[in-house]
Amino acid sequence: MPPFVFSRITKNWKDIWKEKMYKDTNLTEMLNKVYFKKLVNSLNIRIPYLYYCGEIKDCPPEFLSKTKIVIKKQDGKGQVYEQNSKLPIDIKKTWGREKVIIEEHIGHYTKPLRYPIPFDYKVYTFKGEPKYVLIINRNDEKGRRAKKDKETHLLLEADTMKDVTYLMGDSRHHGKPFPKIKIKEDAIPSKEVWHKLINTASKLGKEVFTEVFVRLDFFIDDRGPVFCEISPSPRGHWFWWFHQARYGSKKDKSVWKQHPDKYRVLDRLCMKYKLNPSWLV
Repeated sequence: MPPFVFSRITKNWKDIWKEKMYKDTNLTEMLNKVYFKKLVNSLNIRIPYLYYCGEIKDCPPEFLSKTKIVIKKQDGKGQVYEQNSKLPIDIKKTWGREKVIIEEHIGHYTKPLRYPIPFDYKVYTFKGEPKYVLIINRNDEKGRRAKKDKETHLLLEADTMKDVTYLMGDSRHHGKPFPKIKIKEDAIPSKEVWHKLINTASKLGKEVFTEVFVRLDFFIDDRGPVFCEISPSPRGHWFWWFHQARYGSKKDKSVWKQHPDKYRVLDRLCMKYKLNPSWLV
């Protein structure tokens, strides 16, 4: 098997996506957050309510005064969870002339006060088929935003709900204990809600992303899954914990001897679904 298949495919996603179409639209256009959320909504998949889209300097104060909102850059990465901690004029000063999306804040499905920032459910989808779900808790013990190295995680198989967090570096990263979510029931909803999450991801994946890899991100509140955004090229500190684990030495008996089928699991999936471009064959 060629080395670093998954990393190469996600790094060079634009070269792959620009050759793919959804109906009459190039797949790269799906990175337009407003356009894609409208498309998702047309498929009867729930999305956060959109309050405003445009330059933040022109945003009506009543939207910035809401108790809980999410402010995102209209293009690119980055979002801020505001909980009415600033006046509208101060929020506008912070963001300057940035084009933003301001939308509904999605609360935790059972403990919105304990977890002010909703958990992320990142569904790794290969040609429309969900395979793994990476769950990230960005709250610290006091309900504040955790530092990057203090965020906690779980990794589950999409179809079985099996905990496979051991794939994320065998609970080690640079010699430090891997930050795993301690209370699983706060991260893993009922089987009914979980199946709805996976079925929703599958519906969206098989409708739009039938020829590529994509990560589909969701929140879950007391009404069920809510679509957030997509990523054709996952990055971040937890990215390496998950994805580099597949390059772990087979001599690491604590993982690879016990789970040889999981060695280089994402590379294997890329090969299985024939996502590898010709130069990787």
